[in-house]
Amino acid sequence: ADGGFVPPGMAGHSAGIGLPYDPERARELLADAGYRDGHGFPTVEALAFRAVQPRTGFLTPQWAEVLGVEVAWTVLPWAEFLREFATGTYHMVLLMWTADYPDPDNFLRVCREKAWGRWRNETFEKLVGEARQVMDPEERMRRYREAQCLLTQDVPILPLTYERDHLLVKPWVSRYPTSVMQAAFWKEAVVARPRDG
Repeated sequence: ADGGFVPPGMAGHSAGIGLPYDPERARELLADAGYRDGHGFPTVEALAFRAVQPRTGFLTPQWAEVLGVEVAWTVLPWAEFLREFATGTYHMVLLMWTADYPDPDNFLRVCREKAWGRWRNETFEKLVGEARQVMDPEERMRRYREAQCLLTQDVPILPLTYERDHLLVKPWVSRYPTSVMQAAFWKEAVVARPRDG
């Protein structure tokens, strides 16, 4: 996810601002911190809910192989996850976010308040607050881009992927509208079934 927290296709997406995949630099930073090849680095205690568990199976061996860092996951059903997330003291939490409405505000304000509310940056808060009130669309998006750049610098969250839906649509479906928020608008689809013969 190299375009910040706001996904592609949505206003406010900022291509190229995310942290690049740079395993060499990550190993250098670990070594500078006294953990060359991950030696002596404490086990990372991580929390996830069941819907994202398949990702833990990919991330864990990657971090072990590339960085020498071990991650111990606690994976819980949603209700238990929410309780643990609110009170637990984990080093890392694996979450996902789906927008409630197609606007960067839903990611940079609503999600921050609900999912990663412990991080504070006054400049970020000011930019997001101003963006909510600015009427000029370009100026509004400029403020959201600046706020996303702060996220990239401070890294209270690290977007890993953007969700995608892949659709196979039969040739006789002449209209099948989609959006960045929803993969199917059934009442607006147009189907003209071909005649047999």
